[in-house]
Amino acid sequence: MKKLKTSFLTLLLMLVGAVSANATKLFATYGTPASQGSWDASTGTYSWTAIYSNLMTIFEFPNGELADYTSLNLVTSDYTDAAYRVCFMNGGTAVATISFYSAGNKNLVLSERSETKDLDLSKITHISFGGASASGSIVLSKAYLEKPFQLTVDEYGKAYVTPSDLIGSGFISVDEQTGVVTSTKGEDGAPTWGRLAINLPSEGVDLSNLTGFTMNYEGTVLFSNFEIGSKGFWSSITGRSDLASYTADFGDPTAVTTWRWNADKAGTMTIKNIELRFATMTASNPHETPLTAALFNDSYCECNLGEMLGQGSTIYGNGSVVADKYADLAGYDELRIYGTPGQDVRLLFNWGTTKNEVIQTLDADGYTAIDLTALPAQQLNAFKFPWNGKTAVIKKMILYKKTVTSPYDYVISGSGVQTASVFEALADETAAAIDATGVTKAVALATANPNCLIVANEGMVTNAQNVVVDGTCANLVLTDGKPFKAPVSFTATAASFAKSVSAAGFSTMVIPFAAALPAGVEAFDVTGVSGSELVAEAVTAVAADQPVLLKNAGDYAFTAADAAVAATTTAVNGALTATYATVKAPAGAYVLQKLGTDPAAFYQVEADSEPTVQPFRAWLTAGGGAKVVTIRLDEATGIASLPVSQERRTASSALFNLAGQRVQKATKGLYIVDGKKVVVK
Repeated sequence: MKKLKTSFLTLLLMLVGAVSANATKLFATYGTPASQGSWDASTGTYSWTAIYSNLMTIFEFPNGELADYTSLNLVTSDYTDAAYRVCFMNGGTAVATISFYSAGNKNLVLSERSETKDLDLSKITHISFGGASASGSIVLSKAYLEKPFQLTVDEYGKAYVTPSDLIGSGFISVDEQTGVVTSTKGEDGAPTWGRLAINLPSEGVDLSNLTGFTMNYEGTVLFSNFEIGSKGFWSSITGRSDLASYTADFGDPTAVTTWRWNADKAGTMTIKNIELRFATMTASNPHETPLTAALFNDSYCECNLGEMLGQGSTIYGNGSVVADKYADLAGYDELRIYGTPGQDVRLLFNWGTTKNEVIQTLDADGYTAIDLTALPAQQLNAFKFPWNGKTAVIKKMILYKKTVTSPYDYVISGSGVQTASVFEALADETAAAIDATGVTKAVALATANPNCLIVANEGMVTNAQNVVVDGTCANLVLTDGKPFKAPVSFTATAASFAKSVSAAGFSTMVIPFAAALPAGVEAFDVTGVSGSELVAEAVTAVAADQPVLLKNAGDYAFTAADAAVAATTTAVNGALTATYATVKAPAGAYVLQKLGTDPAAFYQVEADSEPTVQPFRAWLTAGGGAKVVTIRLDEATGIASLPVSQERRTASSALFNLAGQRVQKATKGLYIVDGKKVVVK
């Protein structure tokens, strides 16, 4: 479970914190110069007295973020006739250096510069600035990296437009670092119009799932109206929650190129960011329930997920810790918390009587779990940060149950942007059944497991196969060796299963629908074991959920029309027990194997070396005490068609030649073992 949790958190950390992820420009932060360099922050002047040891770090990339950017921009002046440089560093080594011999605006397109076009930018740890001559100085008034505009929607359906994504025109200007918007309307020489716009790309952005936005600002609003695509608004111009109903009026909502505010007054205001809210699809595991405000027994419940909060802040519940206001977590085994690595969390339970205070620390992956079963009561009044001076983010809180009755591996619901939880569910190769009846807008769901069945409402999941709607699957296509589970009974209009029988000539098989035998293959019901030989009866068709033994090497397609598929249960037929999942065969059972040069046979499983049984296969439940059960299907001759070699006979099997004489060691030929003729190879 921890492995899945870690992979989910890795993806979540990529998506959450979208303020920085969405910013088109990343502005430099100035580190400490090396011994021969000097930085005057008040004037922006960098000077140096020697060519060596004069670099200062201006950008850092702890996770290879430089790969996202396309250009580096420098604004310099007051050059003192001495070369300067930027160095692209991998640890303490400069892997590329660009030198300059003049001041002014420098726009370096990384894919076009000879020094950087072949660099693996994901391996650059930082960029440094400094002198390329014996001594000199220069004013570095601005340095920033730039990348194409994009909207990265986080796990909560939010994306952010930052000041660097805004442009002013007419009598409106915007400081892309501070977010200060200045309107000069009415001043001498000012234009007669002014606009503030989001710097959208020429091909547009997808706003088809946009539900609302909020401009986070300070000061007097300078605007009279705003426009999105072809739609204009004259009220609630700094925030709306009704945009889903206007999406069709934007023109083509998947290619919006216009979002701007029109100004009508002079003054200044500061824009921190513009928060965009999108409809989302989310996924949950039936073992997991998100801890939300809806689980609190009072209408007032703080639930501050995804926000950077300081010491003493309330993350969930009632900050005053009122005894009769709580979320009852009884019946759950764990409360799993995801957030900033190393952060301490403080949870207050059952404040009316026992007053349990639980303090734990999130590990290096940003995870911890509270064992709810160890507490005398599970009434959570509040979840807070301790008073330890730290600030952090809590991204997710999950209630976990070890045992559930749901036949589904995941439940996917909602519409719009697929969040990290959906990606996690679809990428799970063990997931065999998904409940998508809560999906409310047509979408294709690409599952890593090709056999995964998706139960959905009409028209909501557009996959070409393995979708069950109102008890019918139009096209059931199953792949051998991959997990399968039917969470409900249904009828498959068309059903198919591709099966390969190896050169060994035998394989076990189970399928969830009845099918005729393809040409060239034989099938047998295994009824038991006699002595050390398999007892089997030939059949002319395969029944649903009835494991059989197949004979004859080759590739075969088992197909059916209007096939009934029952909800998956244990599949047993005579002496064979089958599985639709990857399992370990139980100790004492017999598994069909081809060992070395010996023919295929059923070998008894040892307790300390349990072989794996793949989906759509079966094992033999009992073998009469023999270590090896041979496959005897040729009753006409009385000779086992696939006996095992002398070395693999059981110790109790006496060996006789055809004259009835007992022999200790056999050569190749016919012999009598346990009263039956066998071939020893």
